[in-house]
Amino acid sequence: MKAEETGGTLARRKTDLILKQATQDRIDSHQEVTTEGARTLVRFFLGEEQYAIDAEHIKTVVSQAEWRIYPIPCVPNYLLGVINLRSDIISVLDLKEYFGLPTTEIDDETRIIVVHFPPETRQLVVGFLVDKVVDIQPISLSEIQPPLTTIEKVTAEYIDGETHFEDENTGTETLIGIISVESVLVAEMNARLSEKK
Repeated sequence: MKAEETGGTLARRKTDLILKQATQDRIDSHQEVTTEGARTLVRFFLGEEQYAIDAEHIKTVVSQAEWRIYPIPCVPNYLLGVINLRSDIISVLDLKEYFGLPTTEIDDETRIIVVHFPPETRQLVVGFLVDKVVDIQPISLSEIQPPLTTIEKVTAEYIDGETHFEDENTGTETLIGIISVESVLVAEMNARLSEKK
């Protein structure tokens, strides 16, 4: 049992290091993470479902040991509070709560994906709480399809594409919804503004 736990911990650390290195490489080189004919996606879990976000929107991925969430009164349930990340105060949005998915407890695999929008100016920075970050990899544009009704658990307006990932161990394919960072943030801001009126 302890050997399995150690292996799982090492795998999580390896994934975190890969994601952080990819983010740092992008910052250092000032290059887009999207390449011609492909989109670089970061894949993650919300409950049992898998989703992805374009890496160009991702500033960093923060492990559970690196944050403390400070609650804010009188905000919607999906806004968990704020974190202090290297002197930046960042709001944290629970994507499962926002999408109406069953919520689970925060554990060692829980991550906050810090996103910025738009990618060019990075005016808005928000953290997305997710259950587990899996990997980062380029996906050919030919393998990405327009969103269909097959993604039922997240409203179609928040999905800007679908693709399949094949498990290297089992060979099974999983349908992944690519979440539109713009749609989520714009809808959330509009909802907050309407509440103030």
